[in-house]
Amino acid sequence: MTQRLAARAMIAVGAALAVLFVMVALLFARFSQQFEEARVLVRRTSGVIATTNSLFEAVLQSESSERGYLITGSPDYLQRYMQARDRIPGVQSELRKLTSDDPLQQTRLDRLAQVIQQKVDEMAYTIRLHDEAGFVEAQREVQTHLGRNLMLTIRAGIGEMIADQERLLRTRQVEAQEAQKRTLAAAAAGGVLVF
Repeated sequence: MTQRLAARAMIAVGAALAVLFVMVALLFARFSQQFEEARVLVRRTSGVIATTNSLFEAVLQSESSERGYLITGSPDYLQRYMQARDRIPGVQSELRKLTSDDPLQQTRLDRLAQVIQQKVDEMAYTIRLHDEAGFVEAQREVQTHLGRNLMLTIRAGIGEMIADQERLLRTRQVEAQEAQKRTLAAAAAGGVLVF
């Protein structure tokens, strides 16, 4: 009778350990999934920040090259201006895709797109003025500070977007670290049960 009780107790303990092991394995699987999802969000948010910076760099490069052309008349500057200007729509499109789930960023992008288009139009006008009426007329246009004011607005809009994404990135990084800790804890618990 004692052997029978001992055998039943062993079976009960074994069954309990098996159930516990299955539960830990399920927790490990879930925590691993959460960790991977958090890592994806961190990468995506980092991508939004990088693409937002790329947008500003394209606008800044087009403005810098426009100035170089206005001052020197060199076709090299004009070519660089056109290349940078032509990159802007593609970067804007990519940024719109990356932030498609964020209504606030979409609204900011809409406002920013309008100002960027005004800046592109202003640069094209100033270049045309330079080519048709000469340096002095282009200089007068630059002295209206319209282009400078548009760049200040663009810089502020980009700054808002990046600041928002950096806050989100910090939150997502903490979530990823917490998910990683839970995953490692579940793996350790499973390891203890196996041995």
